[in-house]
Amino acid sequence: MKVAQIFHNTNAGHGILSKKELLSLIAAAGYEAIYSAVKKGKLPEFDNNADFVVAAGGDGTINKVVKKVLKRKILDRQLPVAIIPLGTANNLNITLQERQDLKEILESWHAGHTKRFDVGVVTCSTDQTPFIEGVGVGLIPLLIREMSKHKEADDLPPAEQISFALRLLRDIARTFRPQECKVVIDGVDYTGKYLAVEIMNIRSVGPRLDMNPDGDVGDGKHDVVLIRDVDREQFEAYVTAKINGTDVPLGIMPIRAASVDISWSGTHAHIDDKVIKDIFPMRLITELRPGPVSFLVP
Repeated sequence: MKVAQIFHNTNAGHGILSKKELLSLIAAAGYEAIYSAVKKGKLPEFDNNADFVVAAGGDGTINKVVKKVLKRKILDRQLPVAIIPLGTANNLNITLQERQDLKEILESWHAGHTKRFDVGVVTCSTDQTPFIEGVGVGLIPLLIREMSKHKEADDLPPAEQISFALRLLRDIARTFRPQECKVVIDGVDYTGKYLAVEIMNIRSVGPRLDMNPDGDVGDGKHDVVLIRDVDREQFEAYVTAKINGTDVPLGIMPIRAASVDISWSGTHAHIDDKVIKDIFPMRLITELRPGPVSFLVP
């Protein structure tokens, strides 16, 4: 019997899956469990008996688990990561497996199929920070900041939270002033005024904005989405369609890149789901580390 070390965010999805329910599902699927509840601060250490680790929560929980895996020493046994999606957007889950049925997800782990996952590194000022999902400036970090002010949205069911965030993003996009951004992608200069620059490591960002639908997390490349002022109406139409429950392509082709160097004159930037504060104007330099983490996938 394989041993799964579980890191469970009991608050994810308003606590839709209790510890008892989760452990019952794990046992029924034929795994032995080592359980830890995810709390603020550091995660517990990995257990030497574990065959793989499970991130049961949203994108933030998965992010924490992956970054802990990255800190393991070269000679340590490398543990693949499995996902039980319990969050609001679940962007990482959508990128890696697209499944939502928990029993199907757990059953798929028996096959042992894995996907190598590239991890980005961003240099901001003198600090180097790994990132799992992406780095960006403009609209998306502003949305993250504004959502933090709307505590009433925290009590909404996940689907309604997504809708709330999309409506807020549309309002922001209508009035946001484009900012000058020096963008150099693999040595090519794309400098201009932008509403958003997103250096994506996965397919979607924020409230399930699938702006990089063909992205491959193991191809050794970033996918850079540049949204200019002339793209404003197109972006608003894309967000409006999602609000109305219609999936349409954004229609802005991502640029594949090994490295990106941006200098941003605005006041909003993010690394994964964290907003960067008080470093403006800023310069962000990104590169990829090919496949240091593997995920269990169908």
